Amino acid sequence: MARDYRCTAHRNAGVLLMMGMLIGMSAACASDASPSFSVDQLKRDTRILSSDAFEGRAPLSAGEDKAIAYIGAAMHAAGLKPGAHGSFLQAVPLVQTETLADPTPRFEVTGNARTVAFSYGKDITLNTRRNLSRVALPGTDVLFVGYGIHAPERHWDDYEGVDVRGKTVLILVNDPDWQNPLGVGAFGGAAMTYYGRWTYKYEEAARQGAAAAIIVHSDAAAGYPFSVLTSSLSGPRVALDHSNEPLLVEAWITHAGAEKLVALAGERLDSLTKGCRDTGLQGAFAGDRGEVRFQGQRADGHVEQRRGCPARKGPSRRIRPLHGSLGSPGSLPSRRQGR
Repeated sequence: MARDYRCTAHRNAGVLLMMGMLIGMSAACASDASPSFSVDQLKRDTRILSSDAFEGRAPLSAGEDKAIAYIGAAMHAAGLKPGAHGSFLQAVPLVQTETLADPTPRFEVTGNARTVAFSYGKDITLNTRRNLSRVALPGTDVLFVGYGIHAPERHWDDYEGVDVRGKTVLILVNDPDWQNPLGVGAFGGAAMTYYGRWTYKYEEAARQGAAAAIIVHSDAAAGYPFSVLTSSLSGPRVALDHSNEPLLVEAWITHAGAEKLVALAGERLDSLTKGCRDTGLQGAFAGDRGEVRFQGQRADGHVEQRRGCPARKGPSRRIRPLHGSLGSPGSLPSRRQGR
């Protein structure tokens, strides 16, 4: 596997407390048990904050700084008392990342003495939410973990018996019963639960100790085309800083790309998917020595029956080894910001 990233900014962004109370509140509230609100002041504040002078108020932008200063001053003028250790601001660690187009990101996997190259943006996307100047994942197994769900209250555990610590996991999007009629199945059929969302897949992979997670995309299961991912993940992305979590890389791969990947191990993706959905097939194809690398500048700132994929009776299968490398070295320009 291979891919390049850019970590462009990181800081402890200030988040204002009690947003709904600050605007339009009369200064008389400091001594009045029943504070008054001014409709005209609300309109005035809304007009100012939505003006071009605040540049959209995007996180980690100069417009955000202006908005925070304006709202903080309004809180002070209204007579509110700071609720965050003497401040109206609460520190929230954020990181902004962006993938570099040059050098061209690459993703390739070798199995059975054959190498297949995947095209970044066409076959695969890769991202990180780690605030690191350089990321190196020198070698990992690649493990198929079905839908990547750990839900004991639904008697489902795709990670049961599979040690993914420090490894790369391949995960199916949505819930196992997403093709069922509404209300039919352990996860409610067509009504997607949080377990089916991509955010959960990455979160659970991190909790399980995985170093990288690749979600298999399909238009039907995800509900949108792959082009939505390539467009939304190609520019700067702001997220909570996950530097204390083991997950280094978050990725999507097309359904066709995933078919090629598992074929290198002599498997069929449709068979693995059906086994997870219907019988609890223990997935686990071992990718032999996958590698992740990218670099940049860091910016600091302020016991019931289980029906999950690994619950199949009998010995688990380990599909023939794959070899891959993820991420060629690339520079990650950053701007240093703090609060």
